[in-house]
Amino acid sequence: MKGNLKKIAIGAMTIILLIPGGCRKKSTAEVIHDRLENIIKLAEKKATDPLMECLTADYQDFELHGKSETQSLLNDHFRQFKGIVIHPLSFRLKNVLTDRAQVELEIALSSGAAEVLRQLIPFSFENYRFMLNLRQDAGNWVISYAEWKPIPLEELYPESLAVFKKLFPEMFK
Repeated sequence: MKGNLKKIAIGAMTIILLIPGGCRKKSTAEVIHDRLENIIKLAEKKATDPLMECLTADYQDFELHGKSETQSLLNDHFRQFKGIVIHPLSFRLKNVLTDRAQVELEIALSSGAAEVLRQLIPFSFENYRFMLNLRQDAGNWVISYAEWKPIPLEELYPESLAVFKKLFPEMFK
């Protein structure tokens, strides 16, 4: 009987030691990454109101659009395209303070219809690099500033290109 308890205890201890990440608190980088993935999902769902909650009250982009102008631009864009597919390619956390962070994010963006026809139209996407300033607000990371630019395939970061090649292998045959 004691031998069985000892085996159970050793087994339990082994399991506990093998899964240390399950009990630890997420790092700031992981929390911000999860937040950005959630924002991407909201954009794909065209959920404008929840997206606006991800922006600070004083949000501004590099073209000086505030929060209300951004909402109008998103609504216009969402009406124009039937579907939106966003493939996150890379995530670089630049500067992190207790309540502020800067993130560089590269994505491949396409419309849902083009995504369906991707085998026929291999260049049915656009790549973008985003520079985002985030800050903590009521326990959530929200975007206070955004800047973006389209980038050609050859200017993607190496880690982005690796993901891109997995997503679009037909382009590299």
